[in-house]
Order: sequence, then C-alpha cells, then structure tokens
Amino acid sequence: MAGDYKPEQAFAELRGISFRERVSEMVRQAPEKAKSIFGNFRPQARQLEPLPVQPNTQNEQRRAVERFARALGDIGTMQAQGLPVLPHQKDALEKAGKTLEAIRPHAATDLAKALERRPELIAAAAGGRSQEAMRAIQHEAAVRTDPALRTERFVSDWQGLSTARKQLEQQGDRAGAARVSAKLMELAKGLERDPQVESLLRGKTRELGIDPKPERSIANELTATLARERTRAFDMGI
Repeated sequence: MAGDYKPEQAFAELRGISFRERVSEMVRQAPEKAKSIFGNFRPQARQLEPLPVQPNTQNEQRRAVERFARALGDIGTMQAQGLPVLPHQKDALEKAGKTLEAIRPHAATDLAKALERRPELIAAAAGGRSQEAMRAIQHEAAVRTDPALRTERFVSDWQGLSTARKQLEQQGDRAGAARVSAKLMELAKGLERDPQVESLLRGKTRELGIDPKPERSIANELTATLARERTRAFDMGI
C-alpha cells in the first residue's frame, strides 16, 4: 500500500509547476484556521482507530469529504488564476475539516495527506464520487499509525524523488532539480519528528544509498548526502 505514490511523476515536468505541486501548496498554505484543523498532529505508535462508523455517520463523513474537496478545489482554482482566496472559501474548508474531525479524529489530517498525494481525487470527490477518497482516508490512517508502513513510504518517496532529481539534472533543468532537492531535504528533516521511522531506516540504508556511522542519525546523513550532491552538481555546472 505504501508504495502507491510515484514521486517522480510529481516533479518530472521540465517547465513550470505541476498540478500535484499546486495541490501540495494548497494543503500547506491553506488559511491558518483551516491548517490548524490538521497541522499539529504528531504520529503515535499503533494508535487505535475508532470503531467503524454507523451508516448515518458514514453519510455525514462522505458529505464532509465532498465539501472539503470542493473547498480545496475552489481555492486551487483561485490560486491557479492568481486571484485572492475568498473568505467564504476559507470558511468552507475550515467547516468541512471540523466536521470530519468531529466524526472521526484525524480524518481531516488523513484526507489532506491523501489529496496531496493523489490530487486526482479532488475533482472526483468534489463531484460526488467520494468512495475512493474515503478509502484513501483509511489508507492514510494505516500509514499514520504504523511505523513500518511509514518507513516503506519514506523509502519509496526518497527513491522516487532521487531518481526524478537525477533525470532533471541530466536534462539540464536546474530549477526543477532544485525543487526536488528541497522536497528531499524536507523529507529528511521530517525524520526528526518520527524517531520510530528513523530507527527502522537503520535496516534500509542500502535502499537509501547511504552508509551512516553509528553515531550519526539517518536524518543527518541524508541531509549531508544532499549537500554533497548539490555541491557536486554545482561544480559540474549541472
């Protein structure tokens, strides 16, 4: 499950900003009130999820998912056109997120992550076809609460982004490669907030292309590797 996302597809365009990048920015740069719905979550090990919801509650959750997607889509449309986000659009995103959180803790967090990784779900859910978005929430909950799944996702994302960066460097797209490098740096620094994944990655250093010293954290080793590769690329004029 954790390998369903292909990071290289998000960053392999030679020019401009991809749709997935815009969605990522929408989620990260949503109004502070809306971000506060799901922005302060910190993963915990093997957190138990609530029992399956009843049909009426499922319908409420489905409607909230659709409202959230419509609000996010509306905000994305405004941003894509260079227009300011309207107050009622901000309020719609905030209210939909609060409704999701009231029905199921962390549901807004999980949905935001799912839409960031799979932006094609936004239009589907906004149009009333929310089944796949509902399943994506369940999947994100599983990843959020399982260190092993988070570790698999980290390795998959790291490998995909690393491949994308090399391809962009070979194509001479320095700006695109720099954007991917920033994503890799963000990914590495995120390990500081997830010691469980940091620990599990000790057994996957070959897959990450590193050979860290015992006294050095995986996060620090990955960050140092990125810095060395960035210097090498600059020296080569890539």
